[in-house]
Amino acid sequence: MIEFGFFFSRETTEVTEQRLSRIGLPMVRMEMPNRETVSVAARVADFDQQSIPELRNLRIPVAAAPQAMKGGGLENVSAVLMNEPSENTPLVLISIQGFNLVRDGSA
Repeated sequence: MIEFGFFFSRETTEVTEQRLSRIGLPMVRMEMPNRETVSVAARVADFDQQSIPELRNLRIPVAAAPQAMKGGGLENVSAVLMNEPSENTPLVLISIQGFNLVRDGSA
């Protein structure tokens, strides 16, 4: 899994890049008019299987896939799932490709 972090700093570019190099690979930096910098760094981390919801039980609103007729479905679907982060947890996006979406006859 690749993690991306966004960092705001008032330190010099050299200090910021040195600090970010300790936790990952600094990728992009933008200097703001007020002399703050915004940096993006990436690192490889272990994938947490618990972060994927039980896909078999996942319910998708019909409006999100109107092509799937009652009792039918879609093949080779791709989706991006995201959590609902709190103030103390990071946003997690999970990209899943190649699954089948089956619509039950209830809606």
